[in-house]
Amino acid sequence: MTLPTVYLRDPFPPHAALAALQVADLSYGFMLMRPSACSFRLSVADPNLADWADKFRLGSMISVEREDGQLPWAGMVTRMEAIAGDPLVSFEAKDHAGALFARGRTRKGGTLEQASGRLIAEIFAEAEARAEPPLLVKLELEDGPPVRYTPRANTLLDFLDTLADFTDWEWGLSHEVGPTLATTLSWRGRQGFDRTGEVCWEHGFHFTKASYTQDAEGFIGSGVAVGGTGLFAERAAAAVNISGAASPGIEARPVAVMNVPIFPALAGTAVLVDSQVDDKESLFRGAARLHNRPQAAKEQLSLQLAESMVDLNRLGIGDYVTVRLSDINLGLGLERTVRVTALQFEPEKGTIDVETEVQ
Repeated sequence: MTLPTVYLRDPFPPHAALAALQVADLSYGFMLMRPSACSFRLSVADPNLADWADKFRLGSMISVEREDGQLPWAGMVTRMEAIAGDPLVSFEAKDHAGALFARGRTRKGGTLEQASGRLIAEIFAEAEARAEPPLLVKLELEDGPPVRYTPRANTLLDFLDTLADFTDWEWGLSHEVGPTLATTLSWRGRQGFDRTGEVCWEHGFHFTKASYTQDAEGFIGSGVAVGGTGLFAERAAAAVNISGAASPGIEARPVAVMNVPIFPALAGTAVLVDSQVDDKESLFRGAARLHNRPQAAKEQLSLQLAESMVDLNRLGIGDYVTVRLSDINLGLGLERTVRVTALQFEPEKGTIDVETEVQ
């Protein structure tokens, strides 16, 4: 087990380290295509408090760094809670996506038609120039599928999620730490790596606790995505059918939404109307995602791993790994290929909580 250190950093680039903080109850995590958070408590009796207290306030930047250099985290302090008589003050911090992208907005008006990665670069450059707030992020973007997008003053976080929904590509954040700090936003077809051939988490060795959930409230049997602006009948549309085969397209007219019964082998229709993305390929990807995505998770594994047993060089958000459960109180073993969607570190406990989706 490696206990990480929390550093107070200058909120302005290059984010020089100002002080090392002695914290209690540290918890921090990473999430696939979602903001992540960090929480900790500081003692009001810290002997070095006078050296950095004037620099530590809401909006300050912190980084969480391990001695082994693995999985650094960075973000901005967004919440403080102090209670009279309590020697510890609680803090919460959010990463760039939660603290900055959720506040920054796209411009309003105009239509952009280009590769999705280049679109992100253009939208972020314009938002960064307005600095409401400054985004403080580097970009590492592949071109990706083409889209036609009409900015509508959405948050940058909503903008990224819209592109991900309709292109089936993914975004993620990574942090580089040292004397300076840099956060990078990446855009690629898939975050993470396929490690199913090199990593196997096994019950009785890696796990301190594991739960396996199957949920079949109902599934979307077909999907329709309609985009563009103006009259509904003139908008571009794409569909997938119940068998999962690609449909050449649908007549662009209102489609009734069927009520979905609670049964795992249902057939239903979902209509998603989006006024921003109307490229045919992106619309089809959006419809296909509606078709494939259940209303609730079909299979999910929640794992608590013993950190000392896990090679962090083989652990990352978006990775595909093999999980083998020898006993799940059903009298039988279970092996699944899963995708890591969230990590939560509890350094003082020496454990890592991992959320995965079964592929």
